[in-house]
Amino acid sequence: LQGRVRMSQVPAHLTEAVDAAKSKLMRADANGVSLHDHLSATLAKIITEDPDDALAMFEQISMNVKRQSVLPRKEYLQTVPEPAPASVVAKRALLRAKPELPEDVEFPNVVEELSYFEQAGHSLVRDEAFLLRAAMTKLTAEKQLKTIRFFGKILGTTADYYVLEGAYAEDPEEGEEAPAVDPKAIPPEESGTGTNKFRYWVCSELGEEWTELPAAKPEAIIAARTIKKYFTGNLDAPVVA
Repeated sequence: LQGRVRMSQVPAHLTEAVDAAKSKLMRADANGVSLHDHLSATLAKIITEDPDDALAMFEQISMNVKRQSVLPRKEYLQTVPEPAPASVVAKRALLRAKPELPEDVEFPNVVEELSYFEQAGHSLVRDEAFLLRAAMTKLTAEKQLKTIRFFGKILGTTADYYVLEGAYAEDPEEGEEAPAVDPKAIPPEESGTGTNKFRYWVCSELGEEWTELPAAKPEAIIAARTIKKYFTGNLDAPVVA
């Protein structure tokens, strides 16, 4: 009864101060941990481990408790990474593939050759050179080529062209019927001779499929000599000249 009387005699402003202090101690942070929880866990760890000099190690023990009490935020766990772009996926697959080259193929050391141009200040970047070599290896294995080399890179207004020059070990059979030819027109040179001695393949992004260009025709060569136009990087773009 005496204790109750004494408690009832505590000034109201002190009671409010104690309640405010308790509220502050119980206030949790973004990880759901309050100062009260942290102090309780720290004191429990000191009592359990019973260090020789608890006062000197108090800060270290407190830091260890704080590290253990930090929980990963839910939004981090629920975040789903965005899928990689198709071009990145294609490049990864290109580097992982290990196609077998045909026998007796003349395959250049692309990275070494480009390093010579790099010394002169005109070359592809090193990562691009490795991707190019992998793309050339894939094309050579798929088409069974006997020779292949990097012809160059043509810069376009919307995209660029990587150009390869090569020759088949055996010319593939034409799948479609040849269109009717004007008997008065000059016929194109046969495959493997003259302007059609080599075949050419282009692509705008290493990792994409290569597109084989058609054989050179006399009328196309004559028309090309009269045209001055920037490359667009799109094979389907109309040539307005």
